[in-house]
Amino acid sequence: MPRYLYIMGGGPRIAYSVGTVWAFEQIGIEFDGIFCVSAGTLVGMYYACKKSQVELLQLVIRTFSRQSPYILPSNGLLFDIKEFTRNMEIFPTTRVEVVSTILSGQSRLDPLSSQSLLATMAIPGVTCAKYPQIDGVDCIDGSINLFPTTIISGATGPAHITVLPNRSSLGLGSSAAELYWGLRAGLNLPPAIIMRALTRRRRFREAVKIAPSYDLEVEILWPEGPDLTFENTEQALYSAASQAAESTLRRFGHGNKPFPKTT
Repeated sequence: MPRYLYIMGGGPRIAYSVGTVWAFEQIGIEFDGIFCVSAGTLVGMYYACKKSQVELLQLVIRTFSRQSPYILPSNGLLFDIKEFTRNMEIFPTTRVEVVSTILSGQSRLDPLSSQSLLATMAIPGVTCAKYPQIDGVDCIDGSINLFPTTIISGATGPAHITVLPNRSSLGLGSSAAELYWGLRAGLNLPPAIIMRALTRRRRFREAVKIAPSYDLEVEILWPEGPDLTFENTEQALYSAASQAAESTLRRFGHGNKPFPKTT
């Protein structure tokens, strides 16, 4: 049975996934493909392109630590998404598919590209000034639907899916924050988006529950470590990645190799 990795978002909370994926690299675990949501696409992109997860954590620290110049409002945005892709060459060696949400509330799946990256991370007023488009269709953050079972099963067939959630990205507070920034940006958010954002924790549980009926075996690797917000110390972000790496290595019986220090 093919194995796929499903990486959720959560802004700075991708530090957990950075640590977990780094541990996969140390163990030698490989996947037949990667599905990514929101900021989790950055982790999947670095992983598929065999770029350093330590370098990605440094980028996360520069972007989401309290001292970051990108976290302060500039041109109406909390940070510039272009900082994530600056000087990046996208040459994935593994299939990468990106989940975004159209304004009817349904998910769509697209190959990794700068366009799909912008769409899956689109929180108007935070990462973009207006809805980005794919094929002429307005899109918003892929985290509105955390695990679109039908779309995933249609892309994989029977498969084992390892899911990397990021704790508070499932919470009501995170959803409310996204809605707040969208409203602040002056957007008329469709009711379908509002309702899906506020009920995504429940819908995630339901999606995982019905996954076996779609021939999907779902394994969820919940992160260990401190919870993160949009204002973190450099040490908090590093600790999240480090503890996730250590717990993953222990889970798969590969000792306790420390996550490299960032510089």
